[in-house]
Amino acid sequence: MTTTTVEQVRAAQVPVGALKITAKNSDAVVFVYTNAAGHPCAMGFAGRRTKPDFRIRYMSAAGREKAVTTYFASAAGIAARKAEVKAKAKAGHKLMVGHILCASWGYEQTNVDWYEVVRVTTSSVEVRKIKGNVTDDGGDRGQCVPMAGEFVGEAMLRRVNQWGSVRIDSSRSASLWEGRPVYWSSYH
Repeated sequence: MTTTTVEQVRAAQVPVGALKITAKNSDAVVFVYTNAAGHPCAMGFAGRRTKPDFRIRYMSAAGREKAVTTYFASAAGIAARKAEVKAKAKAGHKLMVGHILCASWGYEQTNVDWYEVVRVTTSSVEVRKIKGNVTDDGGDRGQCVPMAGEFVGEAMLRRVNQWGSVRIDSSRSASLWEGRPVYWSSYH
């Protein structure tokens, strides 16, 4: 939907004679008006939404003003967080060649897989699965540490998300290893 179309769809919902108020630090817009019964009303949109975020009748003009101010403050906070995420994404990730990633996963048991970063791009990393040195604490559980350079799998190119981890598959995500042994368990 183009900007003009969004504006047209919104305009069709706004009562005749409504006053348009915009925020300086976000893309939010509020229309204030008085309904047929004489009550103060407001309707607000943010982003490219064509459905109003709110459309409310207030008991007083002061109540409406307070609600509109709160809405604009919320929209400004959302805009600031979006800008921060965008700036982080533009800055790139912090993973480097040689970093070890850990994927701890499982249901009724804790499996641990290790991956070593072998190549880095702007928004992705190429990882290879590596062996882990497993010690048991008397049977079906214990500690595990990675064995850097002991590759057991082929290289996989994976996108780095905003938190610095990578999605290996539908059940595993790997994040930077903290340098401490990782707990594992197996009941089968």
